[in-house]
Formats: sequence, structure tokens, C-alpha cells
Amino acid sequence: MKRFLAMIWTLGLLLAMAGCGGKEAPGSDSGGSKGGGKEPDNFPVVVNNEDIPAKPGAVVSLSPGTTEMLFAMGYGGRVVGIGAYDDYPTAEMDRHHRCGTVLSPDREAIRGLEPDLLVAAAPLIESDLVWFQQQNIPVLVLPRADTLPAPPS
Repeated sequence: MKRFLAMIWTLGLLLAMAGCGGKEAPGSDSGGSKGGGKEPDNFPVVVNNEDIPAKPGAVVSLSPGTTEMLFAMGYGGRVVGIGAYDDYPTAEMDRHHRCGTVLSPDREAIRGLEPDLLVAAAPLIESDLVWFQQQNIPVLVLPRADTLPAPPS
């Protein structure tokens, strides 16, 4: 559970550092920070051994869990593509392009969305990972927790 919470915190921190700039899906609320001040530019950053060179403005999420986290944290306006199995938040699903799954991403659809970051909850197959690297699309994998902490006594 601690590992899972750390990954959620890391994703939140990464997107919080992204500020208000970047590409957004047409007709979607920007979400994220609504403050009037300029947020610091702390890029490039390394998260889970992945270099994130610039603030992600357009994000593709291939896993239902990561998509839900992005929307829950207020970054739904940055999401331009979602996975084939995503179904929440229900009101947002028809507004985003379906981009396949972690095991079978729709490479051309994703490239056409020009994302600054691809997020998934499981590792991609090596050939897909290499292809995204060749397209200069960083892939951030936020794997599930393997264990849960013992309940307090």
C-alpha cells in the first residue's frame, strides 16, 4: 500500500509541477492548479527511471486506474487519450480518444494525439516501449502495489 501511495504521490507531484501550460483536449476543463501565479519549471525530472523532459500538457493513460487517478487529482483536462477498458469518470469517456490497452496500444492513434507523456499501470511490451521511445514519447509506468501493510494493532 505504501508503494501504491508513493506512486500516486509521485504522479500527483509530476503533474502539479506541470502547471497550467500545454496542450488540452478540445472542450475539456483544464483541471489542475487554478492559482494566478506562475508555477516553477522543475524539468527535466526522472520518475521511476523515466526521463520526463518537459511539463506534460497532453497525457495518454492506458490503464483504468491511472486514468481515474488523473481525473480525481484534477488533471482530466490534460488527458487526451484513454485506454480501451476505461469507464470512469463516465461523463468524460466519450470526450477522449480510445488508444488501446497496455498489451496492445494503438500506436498511430497515440502518435496522432501528440502526447507529452504516456501513463500505464503495467509495463508495455518491449517492442511497444522501444517504439514510443523512438517517437520521443516518455512512458511512465506506475505499477500496482505487491503487498499491503499490516493493520495497526
